[in-house]
Amino acid sequence: MKKILSSRTMSPSSLFGHGHVHFSLFTFFFLLITEFTIAQQQEIKNLPLQSSAPLNFYTIQENFYNHYGIPTVKQMQEELNGESDEEESYYNQFKRWEYLMESRTFPTGLIPDPSIAHSEFEAYKMAHPELASIRTATWEPVGSAAVPGNGGGVGRINVIRFDPANSNTIYIGAAGGGVWKSTNSGSNWTDLTSSIPVTSIADIAIDPSNSNIVYIATGDGYGYEATWQSDNDFWGGVYSAGILKSVDGGISWTTTGLSYSQNNKEIIQRLVIHPSNPLILLASTRGGIYRTVDGGINWSLVDATHCFDMEFNTANPNTIYAGGNQDILQSTDAGATWTVLKNNLCGAGRISIETTAANPLVIYALCVNGTLSRSADGGATWVTKSSPSGAATFYGYYDLVLECADANADNLLAGGLYVAKSTNGGTSWQTISSWSPYTAANYVHADNHDLKFLPGSTQTIFSGNDGGIFKSVNQGTSWTDLSSGLRLAQIYRLSTSATNPSIVYSGWQDNGSNRWDGTSYTQVYGADGMEALVDYTNSNIVFIETQYGSIYKSTNGGSSFTYVAPSSGPWVTTYIMDPVDHNKMYAGYATLYKSTNNGSNWSVLASNLYGGNYCTAIAVAPSNTNTIYTSSLGLMKKTTNGAAPFTDITAGLPVASAGINYIAVSNTDPNSVWVAFSGYSSGNKVFKSTNGGSSWTNVSGTLPNLPVNTIVYENGSSNRVYIGTDIGVYYRDDNTADWIFYNDGLPNVMVHELEINYTSDKLVAATYGRGIWQSDLASNAPTASITTTPFAASTFCPGENITVAFTAMGSYDPANNFIAQLSSSTGSFSSPTVIGSIVGTSSGNINAAIPSTASGTGYRIRVIATNPATTGTDNGSDLLITCPVPSNLSTANISASGATLNWQPASCTSDYQLQYKVSTSTVWTKVNSSGSTLPLTGLQSNTKYKWKLKTKCVGSNPKVFSPFSAVSTFTTATIKTSGAVASTPDRIQVYPNPFNNAATVQFQVQQSTNMRLELLDAQGKVALQLYNGIAEAGTFQATLQRNQLPAGVYLLQMVTSEEVVTKKVIIE
Repeated sequence: MKKILSSRTMSPSSLFGHGHVHFSLFTFFFLLITEFTIAQQQEIKNLPLQSSAPLNFYTIQENFYNHYGIPTVKQMQEELNGESDEEESYYNQFKRWEYLMESRTFPTGLIPDPSIAHSEFEAYKMAHPELASIRTATWEPVGSAAVPGNGGGVGRINVIRFDPANSNTIYIGAAGGGVWKSTNSGSNWTDLTSSIPVTSIADIAIDPSNSNIVYIATGDGYGYEATWQSDNDFWGGVYSAGILKSVDGGISWTTTGLSYSQNNKEIIQRLVIHPSNPLILLASTRGGIYRTVDGGINWSLVDATHCFDMEFNTANPNTIYAGGNQDILQSTDAGATWTVLKNNLCGAGRISIETTAANPLVIYALCVNGTLSRSADGGATWVTKSSPSGAATFYGYYDLVLECADANADNLLAGGLYVAKSTNGGTSWQTISSWSPYTAANYVHADNHDLKFLPGSTQTIFSGNDGGIFKSVNQGTSWTDLSSGLRLAQIYRLSTSATNPSIVYSGWQDNGSNRWDGTSYTQVYGADGMEALVDYTNSNIVFIETQYGSIYKSTNGGSSFTYVAPSSGPWVTTYIMDPVDHNKMYAGYATLYKSTNNGSNWSVLASNLYGGNYCTAIAVAPSNTNTIYTSSLGLMKKTTNGAAPFTDITAGLPVASAGINYIAVSNTDPNSVWVAFSGYSSGNKVFKSTNGGSSWTNVSGTLPNLPVNTIVYENGSSNRVYIGTDIGVYYRDDNTADWIFYNDGLPNVMVHELEINYTSDKLVAATYGRGIWQSDLASNAPTASITTTPFAASTFCPGENITVAFTAMGSYDPANNFIAQLSSSTGSFSSPTVIGSIVGTSSGNINAAIPSTASGTGYRIRVIATNPATTGTDNGSDLLITCPVPSNLSTANISASGATLNWQPASCTSDYQLQYKVSTSTVWTKVNSSGSTLPLTGLQSNTKYKWKLKTKCVGSNPKVFSPFSAVSTFTTATIKTSGAVASTPDRIQVYPNPFNNAATVQFQVQQSTNMRLELLDAQGKVALQLYNGIAEAGTFQATLQRNQLPAGVYLLQMVTSEEVVTKKVIIE
């Protein structure tokens, strides 16, 4: 297939990248193809139809250039200067997509499924349960999130929504940075979606009755199908993972019943919620209109029309209007069914519609060709109004925004390149924003994607555009940029200063070249920023680049620039500085150029070097600067004398299935070289040569099948190289068996370029969607470590529940287990006992239990981790594990037949086992007690007793007791017997006596008293209790049943507080 000289057989270091790429590998290069697609909407009839064959990069590329031609140098320069006409501006849209896509489809051109990055990374994680690194990356953002000065922007905003309960609370959805929330009208912003699988947001809907319930439509609503192709296939924008829901104001998110996998090739244009029944939501998608009546649990397709916009009738929300591909649709039953309200209102393409509370009968419709129509009778008739195209300058699908104030049906806003307003219902239009100069009071960044009146206002306006979010309180006379705090920059390349590491230059899509000076970001040059380079001998000498290889030089720290490019080139053009002689520079176009005077002038070093394609990478060996490596996607070349000719060293590299993106060379050995590959050729990610390319070794290891966009060698290391991929950063060296995931703290983002600043010892990353980040080098990064917190107590009981606190440093896999271990009684962990665990990635507390173990004084406790395997320090001092012996035994309330035993409670006690006996006996009676006191009854009078007890610490499996306490003694009181007992047998009588089965007991009570009537055996134990309570004066009778009592001699006693009366009883 014919391959056209393009933006990409080009620059090495990077490619696209974006914020949490978890699901959207193609989040941004599909976005960029979108930006080309939108241009096509106004050219539908002029472009050739394609077959239904699989999408192919080279076919799309060829069709584009056949239609528009390859831009001339003059056209490119006009693009940069903002002088181009609308057709020429399409080149920028297409070139962004072309740059990102070409290396990923080389050499076949087949466009992969957009779910591939997520699926490949998930497969990598499944195969690497030990994913966390023992060395912890320390990624953090570089610089503030303030809007760059001098006219910079932060990134594209797709949607703006207000909290229905409080219009000071604003939600915004970004093209690649997720959902952000402000609770103070945009003064501060909080990221709400760092953990969700898709970071591109098409729309947001908020429950009008409970604003904690928020729905988001994922994907980029401005990516559309190539309607000029016969297959009408979708090949732009970001695919959707469906609709997500939060019930806590965006703190957490869950999937709903409308949940696509990325390869559904689905996209949601609009999401609306019924104003009076918030369980009803409608989503207009590429596949039709979906409806839920249960808050998102279940969805049904109610109409197959592809609609782009929906609005409710403000008087009757059961009536809903939708803008289709050319018709206006209407539902009168809350979206359950749909009919055509106005057919063929527009030609094919996007329709934006608006209704207003000021007049429920008014409907506005803005067509992709700029035609504005108005109905004043609910859609029965339509009138064409003045087009806002001249005032707003639309780019087809990309920026076609319409807004009507709820307070006044004649107040309209339209957004394209500019913001335009009408105060007479569309009869006339006025431009109310300007994107140049940035100092103008009405400055608003170009390309508007959402416009909103503040609810209830006709004066306060919000704009979401390619640069962020802007606000006007006077209907557009002046504007304020509210984007500070939003970290959304899409960075192509960067360069740090060796002499002042706080200085970083970087190239941002849509938002020029920017400088971080340690205090603030400043845009130093406009257009799309590309590669940047700071002279390592003088930070005032700076090179920046705009699209098409336009290199500029500054000698005053970026205050002014001079054009110094030797040629025109691809979208991103590679140029580098000799690592030893800063006056020597190299620039790779279709020809390799060299400068010997610090970039002021250039000469051809080698022409026709890349086989008619563009350069992708250049590397000069620091230990021998005559050794130069350079590449295109499919060729690898080398010279060892600093000049032509170059030797082809491609043999052995997998260029039949992947393209070369970047080159790194050892700082001590010019023959040690690494090559990074893009694309999705499994196992072909990084190759290494130790003989200058004579032969190559595949060192890809088990890297995920993701494009590798950049590679950098760490000087002075054991051959450590870092790579940046479409999801994250990895490193490998001579001491690692495989690649180490080095992403702690960094969003799952596409990394365009990595650079090491040796002054600060930092690894710096340019990401596509989340700005610039930096981390300590792996050689300086803290290793994973765990410290077990000392315990306040030093004694524990078997079975005692304890909390083991620990501090964990480093990075741990989400499936990691922190495990608390108990040593032996000698402090050895050779065979530790697990006493508790938790799953986690950071410091915490483990709920643990001391096991039923032997008492000892030398126990220790430590915490270990499973992933990565990390052994923590122990608690730092010996622990005593013992079941404590009860103490302070005492006896109280001693009577002739009873006593109360008391003791000091012991810690961690299940209960106590107490034993007592007559001191002369050898038999102990066992009694269990759960308290610290125990009353004994039925004792013999005037008798000495012994007792002891022990603590039961563990009740079962196995039971654990303390030793017995020391024996304590007491003596019961002497029985105070009645003098008439022997002579007055009528006080207590038993008949028959002896008896076999039962006997009658008759006894006299002389005065009201507490009384017990008991039968004691020969040991003095209570064998049977007949009565225990208050007895009034008189004669009483009771039956004495033998039951299971053995034959023998017993003593029947009546015990009162005044006396004890006894009677011998014999059971035969």
